[in-house]
Amino acid sequence: MFLFANNLGSWGVVAGILIVTMTLLRRGIRYRRTGKSTKRAENRRLAHATSSASHEMDRWEVHMHETARDLSAQLDSKMVALQHVIRLAEERSARLEELLIQLKAVSPTRSNLHDDEDAVSASEESRPSGAAGSG
Repeated sequence: MFLFANNLGSWGVVAGILIVTMTLLRRGIRYRRTGKSTKRAENRRLAHATSSASHEMDRWEVHMHETARDLSAQLDSKMVALQHVIRLAEERSARLEELLIQLKAVSPTRSNLHDDEDAVSASEESRPSGAAGSG
């Protein structure tokens, strides 16, 4: 008993250290458990956010493909219409060239046409006023 009585202060310090150590160990274990559950919850949240973002990205990609298809169809229809207009313009241009060739065949030079007009106007001026109105 004597040993116990003399070392009572030492035993108290040892007991205090043991109590503090046990308390810290328990807190550490609790922290690790809640840390793991927090990490699990965070991983779930992250997985959900990633899944949601991936789903949103897929929707966006589908929307972009549909938009591209619509624009391609619009461009194709405009190209067809433009080709039709170009074909009509070429046909009309060819027709005008044919008419121009025919016109040149009928009156070889434009100066001759002017000479004829001058002759007609001169003959009209030389006619008496009553004869010009009867023709």
